[in-house]
Amino acid sequence: MEIIREDLESASARRKIINQLSLALSQGLLIIAPIAQGYAYICDGRSNFAVGRVREIKGYDSSVPLVNLVYGPKQIEQYCDSLTSEQIKLLQKFALGPLVIERESQAQLRFSFGSRVLPDKLLFAQASNPIMKSLCRKVGPLAFSPLMTNSGEERHILTDLTTLPEESAQNASFFLHVNQDSWSKAKSTLIAMRGVEVVIRKIGDITESSIREIVPRAKVEL
Repeated sequence: MEIIREDLESASARRKIINQLSLALSQGLLIIAPIAQGYAYICDGRSNFAVGRVREIKGYDSSVPLVNLVYGPKQIEQYCDSLTSEQIKLLQKFALGPLVIERESQAQLRFSFGSRVLPDKLLFAQASNPIMKSLCRKVGPLAFSPLMTNSGEERHILTDLTTLPEESAQNASFFLHVNQDSWSKAKSTLIAMRGVEVVIRKIGDITESSIREIVPRAKVEL
C-alpha cells in the first residue's frame, strides 16, 4: 500500500495511517519510509524475525547491527540505563543531526522465556519525520537499513520512491512517500555512551569540538 502526502492531510487520516503502519510492524512486516537521508527498510527493532528479514534482504551477516530510530532520549532509557544530563543535552542539541548512539541494553531485558531478544549493545538515531516519530512512540524502536542506489561509481541512499526497483518493492507492505526537495547529505558521527561517559568512535559532520562544548570530558577512540 502506498501512502502519499494527500493521505496525511488531516489529523484523523494521520492517526489511521499510523495505526495501519504500527499493526504491520507488530506483525513482523517491513515498510519503506523516510529517514533523514532518504528511504530505508523499516521494521520493529524488537522483532528478531523482522530484523532477520532485513539482514537477509541486504545480505548482512547476523553480527551486523541495525540502527534503531527513536523519538528521543526517553525511549533510549526504556531499553538502556538512564542517561546523564550531559548525554541528554547532547542528544537534544543534535536531535535532527547525523548522530548515532551506541549504548548497552539493560541486562534484565536481554532474555525472555529463554530466548535472546536484545543484543548487549544497541545503536540509536533520532527520527526526524513526524510520522516516524509517532510510530516510534506507538511501536517502540524501529530498526532501519537504507535503500541504496548506484550512480556511476558511487552509491547513494534512494531519495525518490518512483525509482524503487521492483525487487525491492516486493519486500515491503507499505510505502510512505514524502515530498522533499532536499535530503540530508551529512556524514554520521558515532558516539558510545558507556555509563556516564561519552566516547567518540567515528567523526562525521558533528565535530569533536561541538561535542566537547556540551561534554568537555568526552573521549576519542577512533
